[in-house]
Amino acid sequence: MFDKAMTKSIQAYLQPGEELLNATIVQGKGLAKMFIAGGVVGATAAAARRDRKAADEPEGTIQLSSKMGIGVTTQRLLLFKAGGAMTLSAKELLSAVPIDDVDSVVVGKGMVTKPITVTIRGESFQVEAARAVNTDNLVSAVEQAKASKRAA
Repeated sequence: MFDKAMTKSIQAYLQPGEELLNATIVQGKGLAKMFIAGGVVGATAAAARRDRKAADEPEGTIQLSSKMGIGVTTQRLLLFKAGGAMTLSAKELLSAVPIDDVDSVVVGKGMVTKPITVTIRGESFQVEAARAVNTDNLVSAVEQAKASKRAA
């Protein structure tokens, strides 16, 4: 639905022979609640603080942002910082993880958003997607990529 710009912008980050299976727009955990409680100003301030903290992480660690895109390819899971006024697109590659290092992607149930837990090399990261986002496609893409790597 709203992920066309994200899908198109991720294409520039693909390696030769790599195919994009899914692009999903997500945000940092708790951002929707901050928006409800503090309005646009409160959520924006919290998001900016979170992004500054993520920028201080050492090289090689999994980095998250307040607004993100998750790209699942035939070879990797890609995490992007997203930006844009009306439609979000990939602005900066934060992390690229071999698909074999992705332990799981689990989607929970939420009232306002869908919580998503991505586990990479035994470490879990929480993000959330809007309720309208088809997160089943994200989970299926990860399973498909992992299955095709095992079969190869």
